[in-house]
Amino acid sequence: MKTININAYKVSNKIELNNIIGHFGIKKGDGWSNYVMLSTAELSEMLKCDFDDKTVYIYECGVITFVNFNNVEIGYVMKYLSDLYIDIDYTLFENYSDIQTIVVDGDYFTLEEDESFRAEYSKDAIGILSFVLVKSLEIEILEQHMDKLLDETEKYLDYMSKAKVTNLKSTAYLNTKIIDFNFRSIRGLGIYFRPIEIRKHTKLREVYDKLYAYFEIAERLAVIKDKSDEMKETSKNYMDFSFSRQTMRSDIALIILLLIFPIMRLIDLVKHWMV
Repeated sequence: MKTININAYKVSNKIELNNIIGHFGIKKGDGWSNYVMLSTAELSEMLKCDFDDKTVYIYECGVITFVNFNNVEIGYVMKYLSDLYIDIDYTLFENYSDIQTIVVDGDYFTLEEDESFRAEYSKDAIGILSFVLVKSLEIEILEQHMDKLLDETEKYLDYMSKAKVTNLKSTAYLNTKIIDFNFRSIRGLGIYFRPIEIRKHTKLREVYDKLYAYFEIAERLAVIKDKSDEMKETSKNYMDFSFSRQTMRSDIALIILLLIFPIMRLIDLVKHWMV
């Protein structure tokens, strides 16, 4: 029986992998979410010491996972990468992370936090768990952005319901933020699909699907989609209402102007007659 620790950190919105690939002469992962894997050879070259049985996965989406690293070793790797390749966002690093420990017993492994979870173990199981943790972190970020945007939308709509004048600029700004959120969600969709490599192997697919279900990936994405659709529909209705009110005010102003001209003309005539 042995334990394996996996630490996942969000360190950037995007990591350019080409420099890392060129430096170490390694291949980018095919069918996964665009990543590079640093194993014993690369890590030993990087830090000039023995890193046996340790692996680092660097994902293009900005997440890095460390397999069997302690905090000091993670610090060494982070410093090396930040000096040469990656502009580390330490706000992301401090706020978005996940740590999982698996217990391997024979041909199966369990999660230390939940022994009821059980799946077949192979060397690929670590990569699969690493990938699912990346998914979970990216969804967590979307969830927090969604909650913040919903709160902002609710406050704005509450203000709009009380205001006598509709602020088109504020409405447009809110819609821009909603569009930006959806663009970010769409841009990251690739990370949520089942990797091609896993689809080809039944046993790997079973492990992946179990982890996917355990971290409730599908359910969390569905909630985000429903909230996003609801928010877009509400925002659209208020945008239509804003334009409607703006048009009504323009019509009233035009009517007033049309009335003013005859009245002014009538006043001029009266003055003329009174002379």
